[in-house]
Amino acid sequence: MSNYRFEVIRNGQCLGDAWVDLGSLSEMRREALKALHDIAVDEMASSDLDETVAVSVHDEVGRPVYSATLSVSQTRQRSTTSVASQRRVAYFSWD
Repeated sequence: MSNYRFEVIRNGQCLGDAWVDLGSLSEMRREALKALHDIAVDEMASSDLDETVAVSVHDEVGRPVYSATLSVSQTRQRSTTSVASQRRVAYFSWD
């Protein structure tokens, strides 16, 4: 088993790191991608902001061995019904 340091960076700010013992490179990649998924579901989903989260993985001597990044760009669309309703309310409010 190898010991890897996972570092989480959100919008350029380091949120923290953790050491994890894993048996293979594919397990390490899987854990990094799972961390991105969990952050997106638990934290980014409740925000209306564009965000970027990265997980950097380093080996025991500090060499970078893997990095995965998730960027979310959000645009909120108004439905034509609500826009029409807003216009109608504004129209009647002027009478």
